[in-house]
Amino acid sequence: MRGSFTRLFILAAAVIFTAGLGCEHDASAPAEADPRDTLPGSWVTWSPFDWDHDGYPVSGEFCKLYSDRVLRDKRPELLQFADNTFRKIMQEFQFLQTGHLQFPPGYNRIHINLSLDNEPGIAYAYWGSVLITVRSIDPDTTRLAYLMKHELTHVFEFLIEGRAELGTDVWFREGIAVYCGSNGGWDHISTVDDLHTWILKNENYVNGGNPISIHASQDYPEGSDITGYYTVFNAVMKYILDEQGMGKSYADIRELFYDVRTGLAFEDVFELHFGVNLQVFEEEIFERLEAWLEETDLL
Repeated sequence: MRGSFTRLFILAAAVIFTAGLGCEHDASAPAEADPRDTLPGSWVTWSPFDWDHDGYPVSGEFCKLYSDRVLRDKRPELLQFADNTFRKIMQEFQFLQTGHLQFPPGYNRIHINLSLDNEPGIAYAYWGSVLITVRSIDPDTTRLAYLMKHELTHVFEFLIEGRAELGTDVWFREGIAVYCGSNGGWDHISTVDDLHTWILKNENYVNGGNPISIHASQDYPEGSDITGYYTVFNAVMKYILDEQGMGKSYADIRELFYDVRTGLAFEDVFELHFGVNLQVFEEEIFERLEAWLEETDLL
C-alpha cells in the first residue's frame, strides 16, 4: 500500500446483471452517450489521482467509460470491450451472484478512465475504478487487452471484498491478476533453470527473492527487480491452479475473497482454502516450485 490508497501496479511494458446493479442500459443495446456529465468518476474518491475527462462518458452493463476528447469516437467500442472483459472474468470465477458486488457508496458501475494525456502513465485499479494511460489514439489492442483484464481482475476482488483496501497479500492479488489477465499465465518461469536463475539473482537480498515474503508493497527489498517479482507471483499462481500443483480453481479463490470480506485475516483464509499454513508455504515455496516444474517438464 502506498499512502492511504491501494495502488495496484502492473507491468506496463507487458501489459452484475441489470437487477443487481440497477443498470438502465440493456446489455444487448449499443452504448449511448450519457447527458453531459463533467463530474469526476469514483477514482477521485478512491485513488490519489484527480484525472479529468471530456464530460461525455458512456455507460454499459457493468462499466462507465470516460476518456479524453480525442478518444470520443472509439468510446462505444472501448466500453463494449471493457464490459465483455468483466463478463469473462465473472464467468472464469463462476460468479453468478452479481447482487453480491459491493460498489463504493453512491456508485453502481465500474468507472474506467482511458487517457492519452493524463499523467502519470499508469494502469491502476481501485475500489470500483480503473485508470489506464493508453498513449495512442489507436491503442495496442494486445497490450490494452492485458491491462484491462489485469486491472478488472483487481476490481473484481475489490467488489467482492467491498472495501477500499484489499485484504489479500500482494503476491496473491498480483499473481491472480497476471494469471487471469494473460489468460493462463506467462511462461517466464517455466523450467527449473528459470527458477534457479531467479534465486541466484536474488541470493544477496534479505528475502532471497522469496515471492511469498511480499505481503505488502513495502516488502520489496530496496533495489530489487519488482517487475521480475511479477513473473514469480505468476509462477506461484500457476502452481496453485495447476492439476500437477495444488489443483485449486478460480472458484477457490472466489471463496477466499468472500472470507476476506467477512474480516478474516488473509493468512487464516489461505490455510482454510489451500490447506497449508502461510508461513510454511513461504518456507517451502522454492522446493514446491522446483518439484512442480520438474514434474511438468516431464509431461
